[in-house]
Amino acid sequence: MNCPDPIKAVVLEFLHLGVLTCRLAGWDPDPERCAVEADHIHNLPNLLADYSPDKLQYYWDVERPIFATRGDPKRLWRW
Repeated sequence: MNCPDPIKAVVLEFLHLGVLTCRLAGWDPDPERCAVEADHIHNLPNLLADYSPDKLQYYWDVERPIFATRGDPKRLWRW
């Protein structure tokens, strides 16, 4: 199933911001921040390539809250 355009736009923005965050963390250097960010976004390309409402629901209900517990609270506004 194709990923609906509105969802695709948001997921692509998450990927973009995640890669930028990893890049910045690499220059800081803050490898823990980079690892947390990369762990969060690494499954998003699969969501786009093989979209299903169940995968989106799993991301929203499981992966996103896990990230929220591991990420820096000051940086969670974008998620």
